[in-house]
Amino acid sequence: MEINAQQIIQQLSAVYANCQSYEDQGYVETTIDAGTAHERRERVSFRTAFQRPMYYRLEWKRFDPYTGQSKPEETEVIWCDGAKAYARSRFELDFHECESLDHAIASATGVAAHTVSSLLMPNILSFKFLRHGNLSSAPDEIVFNEKCCHLCATTDEQRTDILVSKNGFVLRRIREERILKGAANFSLPPLPPGISDLERQEMIAVLNEAAEDLHEVSDCSYTNVRFDNQLPQMIFHQGQVAW
Repeated sequence: MEINAQQIIQQLSAVYANCQSYEDQGYVETTIDAGTAHERRERVSFRTAFQRPMYYRLEWKRFDPYTGQSKPEETEVIWCDGAKAYARSRFELDFHECESLDHAIASATGVAAHTVSSLLMPNILSFKFLRHGNLSSAPDEIVFNEKCCHLCATTDEQRTDILVSKNGFVLRRIREERILKGAANFSLPPLPPGISDLERQEMIAVLNEAAEDLHEVSDCSYTNVRFDNQLPQMIFHQGQVAW
């Protein structure tokens, strides 16, 4: 029997909320203002591990958009040992304790951090999966050789496409397309005295770009998802890179 979009989300949510452990690997490709002079691209690879009640780890690393290479020292990580949460950015030599796991995940901006964690811990985290938007169905798609239900959640400023495997209701892909509002009616602040004409022009160009609306697309794929495997506890108790 065919089920509707809301029932698919309910099935998906139940799979993640009821599992005892979870692992994934994947990547996010983000493009801002594609096809324009201001186009920017970023590719991030990530890995997640989770075990109930509240053991959590997320690692991610950015790839150079021109060379396609990454540097191990630029890997970032957040984790929770079941009670306290920690984080280490690529700009830090050591990790630091976070106020809460909620704050740690919120600091790891991006769909990869927020989507799955909100499904795994719906009663712990403040952000929720698909809090807003009108939900509808689109034609099925094939992702990683699996037939997937295609759902769309839309608001005035964002469209979210969700691909859920029909085999086990596993999230395979989530794509967010949105408009980032600029300060369209901002007034140009006074520029520092003594700067050159070239520096002045460059500063004005940066301020003008910040005032424009930006078109952002984030495409997140989950390439390797596993539920209810035994996980080594050490990955939730230290901040060294385990990639």
